[in-house]
Amino acid sequence: ATWRNNVCEQFGIPLDILPTVHPPGEFIGGVTQNASEITGLKVGTPVLPGMPDLVASLLSVGAVHTYESAAYYGTAGLVPVMKDDLLSAMFAPYPIEERGLTPQDGYIFDYPTYSLTTGDIVRWFRDEFAPLEMEKERQENSKNAYAYLDDLAESIPPGSDGLILLPYLLGQRSPEFNPQASGVFFGLRKGHTRGHLYRAILESFGFNIRHGLESFYPQGHPIKRLIATGGGARSPLWRQIVSDITGLRQEYVPDADAPLGCAYLAGLALGWFEDFQPLQNDWVKVKAITQPNLEAGEIYAAAYHLYLELHTALKPVFNNNIVT
Repeated sequence: ATWRNNVCEQFGIPLDILPTVHPPGEFIGGVTQNASEITGLKVGTPVLPGMPDLVASLLSVGAVHTYESAAYYGTAGLVPVMKDDLLSAMFAPYPIEERGLTPQDGYIFDYPTYSLTTGDIVRWFRDEFAPLEMEKERQENSKNAYAYLDDLAESIPPGSDGLILLPYLLGQRSPEFNPQASGVFFGLRKGHTRGHLYRAILESFGFNIRHGLESFYPQGHPIKRLIATGGGARSPLWRQIVSDITGLRQEYVPDADAPLGCAYLAGLALGWFEDFQPLQNDWVKVKAITQPNLEAGEIYAAAYHLYLELHTALKPVFNNNIVT
């Protein structure tokens, strides 16, 4: 196990100042007397290297095989794809080239979808264009402003009557990296309402997921099971829109977080669990399942192709700094 030498060389970081790299599930020692006095932890308490928050989040929803993933409806929107089952990755040495795997931009993950402003756009729209809904939330205390906006969007047909959003308000990260890219509403007509704008925002995440999967895996992506999580996944409408656009069934797991994944990893490392069966059977609770609507999917197919045309047509505009 080692650091990525080429990256360290690129940034002038001497390898001898870096600690030894260990797989996430390896027992590397116990709490020392000095550390115990500082932290209050018992001497000898097992210490593990741990893992990045994304890996822990995937573990917390039970996405542990290469054919499983999570759609994270957060401030940023993510759908990572694993190149190796987590059980193997947690205890095996790195880099993965030694195990016959070929990385593109990471060791065990691809990021077909990494949208920097998924939930951020939703929040921006609420703050800038939904003062009435925010006031209703304060006065009635029955549901939040996002739920009221969902009501508006639900009355709008799939495809938002020709309104499309390129959701690059902070640039584009995946499937193409372009910090020059900007957000664009296209097809705006006099008959469009706030409901159209809001629905177009929700639809843009579905288009982004489909674009990423098709770009990274032109012969067909590996995902057979997708788990929806994150604050935005509370919206049944948003989950339905994403399933309709991508054709993917989603399982909604509301009570998922990285610390739960870390806790389960500790149990694996200490031998309390042998595999992920208790996690998937007992720990992870699926609250709802969203099936794609084929009729809506046919409508979205045409809207998606327009989304791709806009993405391609506007790249030279973005790259020439005409839009900043």
